[in-house]
Amino acid sequence: MVARERGQLRLSNRFLGRILRERHPDDGMRLVYADNLARLGEYSAARAQFEKVAKRGPSDGSPALAGDIARASAWPHALEADALAASGDTALLRSIADSLQVVGPRSYYGRDWRLFHHVRGLLAERAGRYVDAERELTAARWGYSGWTRTVAELAQVQLAEGRPAVAIATLRQAYAGAPDAMGRYLPRSELDLRMATAFRAAGAADSARVYGEYVRRAWARADVEVRRGLMVLGEYSTAR
Repeated sequence: MVARERGQLRLSNRFLGRILRERHPDDGMRLVYADNLARLGEYSAARAQFEKVAKRGPSDGSPALAGDIARASAWPHALEADALAASGDTALLRSIADSLQVVGPRSYYGRDWRLFHHVRGLLAERAGRYVDAERELTAARWGYSGWTRTVAELAQVQLAEGRPAVAIATLRQAYAGAPDAMGRYLPRSELDLRMATAFRAAGAADSARVYGEYVRRAWARADVEVRRGLMVLGEYSTAR
């Protein structure tokens, strides 16, 4: 997870891959492994890993309650849609959103009832329908910080609508979530980059520099794919 924060996704997956082979941890590590693959643009491999988790039944072979099965399906599929959104496969996202709308409410966990709104928000955002995107992402929220990816995308939409001050306030809420559980899928270094971008849009150059420096330090030895994110700060180098 430290390597992931530093933008070293391949190194992160070398560690995670060893854990998956040798120690058989809970599915959370495989979901992070899959998210890393998607961030590197390896979408087919990422999808295969997400589906390994989503289609798995009870580990001991015993019957499971309907709510358990729904939760075990809804959360990995939501993460899959979120991670693969950058691939541009809107048909996949629509299919997952439809499934989540049916399966999610059968879970005993209230978060899962709202997950389809996150995916529909991503679809609207990528189509430039920002009013629809904000409505869907707001409906997807669970608690104050909740799934930090929802909070981050909501802020991105608010920034696209020309409301940087609102976006900054929204991003601050994402920092309230621990970098684990639902907060595991948004590296803090990426959150810092989003804050730098929002402060720059708000005309707060000093704050933008502070957050930008956080990112530059964190990504000093990051993978090339990650370092491309520095382009939004007006800089990018493939030097390692």
